Amino acid sequence: MRYGYQADIPPIKEFPKGGWSIVWHGRVKRNPNVSSEPTIELFIRSKQGDQLIDKTIEVGTGQLPILKIGTYWVDGRLTTGTPSKIKKFTLPGIHISPETTRTIAAWEKIDDGRYAIKPHSLKIPREAANSKCLAIEYNDDPYGIIIPASEIARLYYCNSTDLSHSAFWGEYSFAVDQIVNPKKCGYDEENDRAIVHLRQKFETKDAWTIGRILFDETAREGVQEIHNSLLRYMDTEESGLFNCGMPFIGNTRWIAKGIQTGTKDHPRYLVLQLQKCSHPFPFSELQANRDNNASQADPEKDIPPGEKKPYQRGKNDKKNGNKGALNSEAETNKNFPITNILNQSSQFDFLEDKEIIKPDSKEYNEYKSVPNQPKTPSPTGFGTGQGDYSQDSTNQQAKIKRKKGVGADLEMLTEAVNLLSEEGMKIGIRTVDHMPLSGPEGKRQWAYLESSSHTKRTVIVIDIERNNKHYCWVDIEQRHKGECAVGLLKHKEPINEETLSLILRNLSRLKGVWVGANGKAVDGTNIALKRVLHTWNSVTKLVNCLESKTLELT
Repeated sequence: MRYGYQADIPPIKEFPKGGWSIVWHGRVKRNPNVSSEPTIELFIRSKQGDQLIDKTIEVGTGQLPILKIGTYWVDGRLTTGTPSKIKKFTLPGIHISPETTRTIAAWEKIDDGRYAIKPHSLKIPREAANSKCLAIEYNDDPYGIIIPASEIARLYYCNSTDLSHSAFWGEYSFAVDQIVNPKKCGYDEENDRAIVHLRQKFETKDAWTIGRILFDETAREGVQEIHNSLLRYMDTEESGLFNCGMPFIGNTRWIAKGIQTGTKDHPRYLVLQLQKCSHPFPFSELQANRDNNASQADPEKDIPPGEKKPYQRGKNDKKNGNKGALNSEAETNKNFPITNILNQSSQFDFLEDKEIIKPDSKEYNEYKSVPNQPKTPSPTGFGTGQGDYSQDSTNQQAKIKRKKGVGADLEMLTEAVNLLSEEGMKIGIRTVDHMPLSGPEGKRQWAYLESSSHTKRTVIVIDIERNNKHYCWVDIEQRHKGECAVGLLKHKEPINEETLSLILRNLSRLKGVWVGANGKAVDGTNIALKRVLHTWNSVTKLVNCLESKTLELT
C-alpha cells in the first residue's frame, strides 16, 4: 500500500504502534478521565504476516471528524492509504424519505437468514453487531445502500470538535442557547437568508451546519436522534450505541468510498465514507455573526465597559507549540490555547462558491479583552475535551475544524487523482507534508502559515507521467486565495526526493514566489517550471486544469 502522512493531523496516542485500519465505530461511553467529553470505540485491524489482528481503542468524540471508517493509521498518524477492498463510487438518484429508509443493525439478517452486510465483506466485530446503520432503498432494493449511523453523524452534524460535542451532549434538544443566541437568529424571507448568531467557541464556518439544523426540522430531528437514542438505549444491552437521522428529504447524489457487494446486475453498496453530497441546504444565503467578533459596536448603542464580560483569546505557547499526540487521558486546561486540526474538504455541492455574509456592524460588544494571559503548567499532551481550569489539567485543547487556509486541499486533490487514474492517466499523490523552514525554528518566516502558533504550511505533491515526461504538481496551503500559485514541474526523468527537497527549500526562502526578482525556485536544477494560478473551486475544474496544464508544459 502506497501512502503519505496527512501532516495537518496530529497523531492519536491511543493507536498502537504499526499500521492499523479503522474497521468500524462502536459504543459511546463516559470518560472517567475527561468529564467534558465522552469517548467512542474504534474497532481497528492490522495485518501481521498472514494474520489479522483486531483491537478496540477509545478516543474522544471530538475527534470523530477525522475518524473515518477505512482510513489507515501508522504509529497513530493518519495516512492517505486505504485498504484495497474499499473503492470509490458515485451513487446518483438516491431518494431519501421515511418510506425509503430504515434503521438496521450491523449484523441484521434478511432474505431467509442472510446478513444485510455480508460478513466476509468487512468482518464487523461481534461487539459491534448491534451498532446502527441506515438502509436506503436503491435500484428497487430496500437494502441497496447501507451506511453506518456514525458516518451520517460525522459528515452532516459532527464536522468539527465543537459541533461533535453539541451533538453528543444533546445541546440541540436541551441547550440550543449554548450554541447560538436565539434572540439574534432569524430568517430573511426576501433574500432566502438564514441568520445565525454563534456563541464564541464556534468557528464561523460551523454556522453552515448549525444553520441547516436550526432552519430545517428534518435536520434538527436527525441530529437530536444522536443524543435521544443514547438516552433510549441506556441500561440496555444496546447501551452506548446511537442512531442518527438524515438531514433532508429528497433526492441526492453521493460520492463515497465503501464496498460493493451483491451481483453485477443487482449491486449493493456498503458506504463507509461519505465524501460529497449534492442535496441543497434549506436556504440560499447564510449570514453569521458571533458573540466575540472583532467588529466595533455602534458607540451610541454599545454597553458600558464595566458590564462587558472578560474574553481571553488564546495565544499559543511558543515553548510548547503544537507538539504532542491527541489523547483522552486527562481533561484539557481551558487556559491553554486552541489548536486547529485541519479537515480539508469540499463536502457539499451547495457550498462551492458560497461565502458567509458578515454584518457590517453590531449593536453592542458583549466582551472586553483581557490584557494578560494567566500562567499555566506546561502541557504534556493535548485532547479534545471542553476543559476546566484545574491545576492538574495538562492537555492542550485541540479543535477539529475546517481549515482556515486555502489551497493544498487533500480531499479535492485526492478525488481529482482518482478520477484521472480511472481515465488511464499515470498519476498519484507522492507526499503530504509541511513546507521546510528557511530559518531557525520559532522565528517568523513564510513557511509558517501562522507564526504565532508555529503552524507550518501544508504542501501536497502529485506525480504525473504523460507522453514520456515526468511532472510534479506542487500545491501549498495559503493564507488567502490567490496569494501564491501552484508549481508544475517537468523533467525527462522522475524528479527525485533530493531535487524536490531543494526546490521546496528554495521556495520557502523565496516566500512562495516561484519566479521573482530574488530568483527561481528551480535554480540549480534542470527542471522546467510553469506557474498555475489557483482558479478552480470544484473537482471537475481541477481535473481539467491538471489535464490542460501538463499538455501546455511540453
